[in-house]
Amino acid sequence: MVVYGLALMLIAHMLLMAMPPKEITIAAGPASGTYYQHAIAYRKLLEQRGYRVKIRSEKYTETIADMVNDSDSGIDVGFVAQELHVDKLRNIASLGDIELEPVFLFAHRVSGKQRKIATFSDLRGLRIVLPPERSVTSQAAAKIFKLSNIDKTNTVIEYRELDDAIRQLKEGRTDAGIFMLGADNRQVIELATNPDLELVEVGQIDAMVKDIPFLQHAVLPAGIYDRDKNIPSADMQLLAARVSIIVKKTLPPATAYALLEAMAEVHRAGNYVSQPREFPSYLAADLPLHAVAPEFYRSGTPWIFASLPPALASIVDRYLMPLLALWLLVGLRRGVADVEGVRRFVLMTLSFLMLKWLQRHASQGKIFSEREEWMIGKIERWIAKDDKSASLRQAIAELRPDCKRQHSC
Repeated sequence: MVVYGLALMLIAHMLLMAMPPKEITIAAGPASGTYYQHAIAYRKLLEQRGYRVKIRSEKYTETIADMVNDSDSGIDVGFVAQELHVDKLRNIASLGDIELEPVFLFAHRVSGKQRKIATFSDLRGLRIVLPPERSVTSQAAAKIFKLSNIDKTNTVIEYRELDDAIRQLKEGRTDAGIFMLGADNRQVIELATNPDLELVEVGQIDAMVKDIPFLQHAVLPAGIYDRDKNIPSADMQLLAARVSIIVKKTLPPATAYALLEAMAEVHRAGNYVSQPREFPSYLAADLPLHAVAPEFYRSGTPWIFASLPPALASIVDRYLMPLLALWLLVGLRRGVADVEGVRRFVLMTLSFLMLKWLQRHASQGKIFSEREEWMIGKIERWIAKDDKSASLRQAIAELRPDCKRQHSC
């Protein structure tokens, strides 16, 4: 009895170790900012998968990477768009990029002294308001100012919380403001359509990109904010940063796949400066991808994680799939009757689940991967030798027209 008790305790411990945490904590920016709005959208989708999601508003967005990297911070997920010191961030991985976030320059038409602003250097001598000093916007602005010979000795630079900075600009208590927000963010739209403000296009964009590696070129289409008034009046060339989702390297596969699916759902439509299905994506960068991300970007979520609840999928992935792979590779044909019965039950259950998932996959017009085609053939060869697999034969028969249509079976 003691042995059985210890065995049950060991099994229970192994199952608990395999299960992903039910709670996810996301570090986002200010509540009115783009990151926070994305986090809300993720939360809605993740809660449908059974997760509890907490969102922490962080005004110092530059520190989010350090928070995710800290094993004691309680932060699992974060948004980054700045230059990162990877040698100090050994505990984080990337799930990919979700959007371009432009650097917007707004000038007040009255308080801005009617000065023509053609480059960032023309801001010298004006009053400029920015989000907090440890924000991503202010980090980017600091590099731009350095290249433009702007500093506190020749220009009034004020740092305010995002909402205060925007209010100060609207009220004309400053000449210009710089903000990094999503192009379709509500506050950007309000600023762009405010008659007292001008959305300014500056030159030297390509030169800036060469000197500031984490920024790139983006185009804001003419009329995107107001078709009738044609705001902006022409396509605008802007600086922009790629926003990435970072996570702890130890984030369980089930949770990582759930996040990747949420990212795809929220961002696949594109926004004002990106095309549909341009994001999420992954370009070569300093941060390594999370272990499951390459598979997701190649062929989507594996059927186990797409079809089963996160906890069950994690158990199957950690313990049952290795056993299934072993049985398939070794081709066990004999054994104790009980072991063979368990093996057959597991094979039939997993095969049936996979075939049903593939049917749904095909109904959505998706193409089978080489691995999926191999698994269909493997199941078909197995049931050919099993006279008690009527349900699997029916599932194969229902799937076959889709295979033939794709010329893959």
